[in-house]
Amino acid sequence: MKTRVRYVVAYLAGYLSGNESVSVYDHSQARHCSMGGGCDANSVSIYDEREACHITGTGNKGTFQLYHHGEKAHVTLELLGTKFNGYDHASGTDFNGTVNARNVMLYDSQMATHYSYFV
Repeated sequence: MKTRVRYVVAYLAGYLSGNESVSVYDHSQARHCSMGGGCDANSVSIYDEREACHITGTGNKGTFQLYHHGEKAHVTLELLGTKFNGYDHASGTDFNGTVNARNVMLYDSQMATHYSYFV
């Protein structure tokens, strides 16, 4: 999964778990990524200011079908309480993670690495 898709997924997992924020801090990149727009249980419409692109989608019972306009790629995200998982269609790989307060941990199976974020 590309870096700019990964931090958006972490941001959305945190935001949709009740941690409304206007940015995400990517520990692996040591930088903040500002986000605009909003999302709720039924829809996502955010703007990644760092990459100057939109991420949109729909939600149904905790499962979100997302489209990253910058990558021209679909991502599926499923929220399960404090856990989440999903599939990055561009790379053909899955991911999973946890949300603990404002801290988000994401495991990217393509990179076989855990990543840490703060929302």
